[in-house]
Amino acid sequence: MRAGWRRWPTGRRFQDGDLVGLDLHVYGPGGYIFDSARTFLCGTKVSDKQRELYQRAHEYNNAVIQLLRPGVPIAEFKASLPPVPERFRELLYSFHVIHSNGLTPGEYPCIMKQHKPVDDTIKVNQVLSVDCYFGEVGDDVAVKLEEQVVISPSGAVRMADMPYEARLLGAQV
Repeated sequence: MRAGWRRWPTGRRFQDGDLVGLDLHVYGPGGYIFDSARTFLCGTKVSDKQRELYQRAHEYNNAVIQLLRPGVPIAEFKASLPPVPERFRELLYSFHVIHSNGLTPGEYPCIMKQHKPVDDTIKVNQVLSVDCYFGEVGDDVAVKLEEQVVISPSGAVRMADMPYEARLLGAQV
């Protein structure tokens, strides 16, 4: 079971303390693709588990973004991914680590932890989505964050100013 993500809509109303995920897939002029995601807190009730998962996802995504530099071989990038506690690996690794967007067909490069890396490098002007999902199998609390970046000569640059949920990053409600 995927904790909290990829569920079909139901008639259940959101309740105070629910996490609500938005995965934005926007198709623009000329076929340009934008893909980013956030998880938000509904209401004001927040648990320590929600904060922990959100902070882990936020830290993981930021660490992955810092690794993205032009010229880095994809195998090297993949080998340098931040360590993740065992209890989160199954769900985290069922998603992409990164995948291409922009005008690139087929999401190339599509990097997943369990797949063999392609023999290629990260390149200037690639538009990539950095994707992470933190939750445990069998649990109904999970966080998904995805950030779209463009690779500049000096590294990854975020392409949008989408807010993060400050109440889950440690700020008290």
